[in-house]
Amino acid sequence: MSRHVWMVAGMIVLTACGGTVEENPSSSAQGSGGQGGTGGVGGTGGMDATGGTGGVGGTGGEGGAGAAGGQGGSGGQGGDACEPGHADCDGNAANGCEVDTQVDPAHCGACGAACTATNGTPGCSAGSCVIAACDPGRSDCDDDPSNGCEVAGSCMAFPIASGLGRITNLAVDDTYVYVLGHYDNDRITRIQKTPPYTATTLYTASSFMVDIHVVGSDLYWTDYSAGTLSKAPLAGGGPIQTVASGFTSIGAVLIEPTRHVWTIYAGTGGLNWTPIGGGATTTLGTIPGNYSGGVLMLPGGDYLITSQSSQYLFRIPSGGGAATQEYDLGPGRVSTQLAEDTSAFYTATYGSEVLRVDKTTKAVTVVASGQPQPVGVAVDAKHVYWGNYFGGDVWAVHK
Repeated sequence: MSRHVWMVAGMIVLTACGGTVEENPSSSAQGSGGQGGTGGVGGTGGMDATGGTGGVGGTGGEGGAGAAGGQGGSGGQGGDACEPGHADCDGNAANGCEVDTQVDPAHCGACGAACTATNGTPGCSAGSCVIAACDPGRSDCDDDPSNGCEVAGSCMAFPIASGLGRITNLAVDDTYVYVLGHYDNDRITRIQKTPPYTATTLYTASSFMVDIHVVGSDLYWTDYSAGTLSKAPLAGGGPIQTVASGFTSIGAVLIEPTRHVWTIYAGTGGLNWTPIGGGATTTLGTIPGNYSGGVLMLPGGDYLITSQSSQYLFRIPSGGGAATQEYDLGPGRVSTQLAEDTSAFYTATYGSEVLRVDKTTKAVTVVASGQPQPVGVAVDAKHVYWGNYFGGDVWAVHK
């Protein structure tokens, strides 16, 4: 029997005496996880030339092996997480991470973490509960939000140091109160803000120091008798350096990028400026009286200065000019030094009171009374500090 092989449309066709057998090459190929191919149909028996019996039909092709199953697809990407400080507290995807857990008193720090305030209004700051406001006649004096506004009436002032000798001014940083001595107290003393209020003498300097500032890692102070501005490291140990000199009768000072702006402490009160690095001194303005121991910059660049001879705080233009009465402390009150926070100025009267002056309404309220010659004033986020000139002690009260 003769046999011929043909390739037709991808199939091998065998012919045997006129019969055919189909073989599908792809029937043994690996499919995409499909079932093995069906075996080819056996060929029809051919008839031989003499009319004899037909040839045997071809054997059916063997089914191809099924291909291995395809690899499963990667899982879908999860939904976006909330940004730090925010949370989805209502489970509603449409409004996203709708709660700011840093400031929301109903969800302070986490969903459902509600703040409370006995005798006051709760608040949330940086994810922690605080007292936003106290009810009329109540005060929060211990900074503990768990007991709310625990005091009926006002917070009481308390001493943090004593026996320092005469005091002229104070400065603060995050950890300490710095006390400037005067006359019989020629020292700069550092007092820890928290109990046990440890006091450490940093420097022995001059007997006529008037103003003190924390600037970076240094303390700066003025010397009325020497007419100098000096500095030394906050940590103590020195050295003490003279930054500028020739400031006749200097009181308070502001250290600006290009100039020192300073008050005239004795004689005719007023405000001067001198270029950093030295140069001619220019008078910006004068005020009634003398002993001007405090100066601050107002929004817009004008200056606010004190006078121990007047009940007013005076404004002097940044470019110089006549002084005007800006804040009225009230009859019989004078101002020694100045401090400020975002909403108010603070000053000691050298009489018996420490005052708060609202920057917007100009209303004057008493922070502490019954103090013996309070001088020097400093503020931080929680407290007002001042010294008592003759008593040599330093006091604090919750704002």
